[in-house]
Amino acid sequence: FWLVNQQHTQNMSAVQKLSSGMSRIKQMAAEKIRGDGKTKYASSVPEHQALEDEVNFMRHGYTVLQKKLAEQYPSDDDAEKYFKKLPRVTMATKMQSLKEEPAADSHFGTAFMQCAEVQLALGRLETTLYEHMREAVMRPVGRALEEDFTTIQTSGKQLIATREEADSAQAKLAKLQKSDKEAAKLDAARDEAASRAGALETGEGKFVEALVQLAARDREFIQPLVLMLKEQLMFFQQAAEMIKDALPQIIAQHNGAGNRQGFGCGLSEQGVDTVLVQCVTALRRDGLDVEGLFRIAGSASRVRRLKAAFNGGRVDLTNPDSYDCDIHTVANVLKVYLRELPAPLLTFDYYDEWIQAARMPDGEERVRVVKRYLDNLPRPNYDNLAYLIRFFAEVCQHSDTNKMTVRNLAIVIGPNLLWQKDADQSLGLNAVDVQALTAAQATLCELFITHVETLFPDNATQAPAPAFAPAPSQVFSPTHSLPPTPAAAAAPVLQSSPFSPSAAAAGVG
Repeated sequence: FWLVNQQHTQNMSAVQKLSSGMSRIKQMAAEKIRGDGKTKYASSVPEHQALEDEVNFMRHGYTVLQKKLAEQYPSDDDAEKYFKKLPRVTMATKMQSLKEEPAADSHFGTAFMQCAEVQLALGRLETTLYEHMREAVMRPVGRALEEDFTTIQTSGKQLIATREEADSAQAKLAKLQKSDKEAAKLDAARDEAASRAGALETGEGKFVEALVQLAARDREFIQPLVLMLKEQLMFFQQAAEMIKDALPQIIAQHNGAGNRQGFGCGLSEQGVDTVLVQCVTALRRDGLDVEGLFRIAGSASRVRRLKAAFNGGRVDLTNPDSYDCDIHTVANVLKVYLRELPAPLLTFDYYDEWIQAARMPDGEERVRVVKRYLDNLPRPNYDNLAYLIRFFAEVCQHSDTNKMTVRNLAIVIGPNLLWQKDADQSLGLNAVDVQALTAAQATLCELFITHVETLFPDNATQAPAPAFAPAPSQVFSPTHSLPPTPAAAAAPVLQSSPFSPSAAAAGVG
């Protein structure tokens, strides 16, 4: 029993010693690591501790810089490998792989390939930055971390260990001085404490000297930061110049693509609108003797496709060899264009006056009133209206063959020149009112055509050249099976006037 008890006592003593030792290790570790994660001060002097903070900050800053730069500029890549792995280069390579596809020479295709070339050039520029950053920034940062800061960090750890040994020797001496131990042990402890204290003083002196020398080199350690920013500045300046040089060519392709949304927009301030010019040119050339011009509806699908082609700038009806189109489709598209204007050519402002003028007795007074209203129209409205009315007068001159007398033409065109601003109000009209309003619209159009020389006396209104001249490969033929764009497919084929008692009167196909 006694032996068992002794063994238990010894085991417990060993456990206590082990536990005490582990606690001491934890205590030392806690002392070495401050609350903010930095190493415990190696020096015991506050002024020297401030130097430690400064040097530690430089070391930590360089560590962060090296890590993040290594992520951005991998050291195991040569320049060509780095270039090929750049996201902008892989994108540009994919873009250039499309250059053999049909229509790569279109406006979009040309601009697309020019963008790819810019991305490749920027990639080369970025690769140059990569090489300079590695040489001017990453190399000196890495060298400083490996040599200067590692040495001072090691010295600091050694000084901490020396201080702990000196503190331990001093504690041992103090303990012996309190006991009745023999003098030899006390003298040995005193000598060891003095030796450790001397080593601590020497070590701290060398450590502080190294700290001062390292902290004095802060200008040297700032240099890589300056070079990094200079290299980045040069990169962005050169990149900006490169883009500035390339941008005009791409903008030229953008401008050359023409107006991408001709329908539903306001009138151009520069003469007669291009859509009207192209339609009138084709109708004058190929449709003046076609029976039922503007009365017979064209194919709804062809109307949608031709409208989409106008919006895409891919049709040139002024060139007889560039299209193959049903002439009734062209006539319907002209009416659709007029009907989809944000405001009618005769404007909303004078709607009531126009209706009253149409209901005046036929005679010179009515012509004078209408002329006065016409003179008050905005210039773009007057120019486009004059251009159309002169053409409609030509159409009526061929009424023997096309069967479109002034009255017949006025019935189908009138509702597209004037309508009420409030569509809900017009929908609430009864059949008698609708018929009266339709008659007034037709009467106005008939008056314009009949008195064209009086109401539109000069030839000041000239049709401009088409704003877009597509390449042969881009010309659209409405009779071909080109699928309409989603926007075109969703748009109404033709919008009839709310006052029209029949689809034919409004030109609805």
